[in-house]
Amino acid sequence: MALALALNPGLTREPVGVWPLLNALLPAYALPALVLTLFALRSQPPGLARAFGLAALIEAGLWGFWSIRHAFTGSPIAGPMSAGEHYAHSLALVLAAAGLLTGGLHFGSLALRRAGLAVLVLAILKVFLLDLDQLEGVLRAASFMGLGLAMIGAGHAFQRWGRA
Repeated sequence: MALALALNPGLTREPVGVWPLLNALLPAYALPALVLTLFALRSQPPGLARAFGLAALIEAGLWGFWSIRHAFTGSPIAGPMSAGEHYAHSLALVLAAAGLLTGGLHFGSLALRRAGLAVLVLAILKVFLLDLDQLEGVLRAASFMGLGLAMIGAGHAFQRWGRA
């Protein structure tokens, strides 16, 4: 995972390919996330399983982040973030949180629910600390409305089906 952070395409400015999802980001981030997820599911000491799960979550998050950057900037990944890209990152965080929370509630997994809540908190912090300055007009309103709906949905789901 340290290699994925040190050799990320934003720092190295290496081309990752022209296709949106089938590019160098797939074997660099998505496939390790899948392998780490499988390790997390098969590992026996709970601490080791949580460590593999956290590493998988970080790798998947990096894959999502760089894939969105690639979609907006092309290859090589460079340049400032546009307002639309900020919105896309916030939306991706909220959708990832919703997926983790849903999986945690469906499978009765406390670890997935906690991961979903952590990603939702990350999305909230991103919207309030970064997007507030970057987004304008309709995108700002849509970002806050989407975040509010996600928080209401998460609160409703936890009241109805379980607690973290």
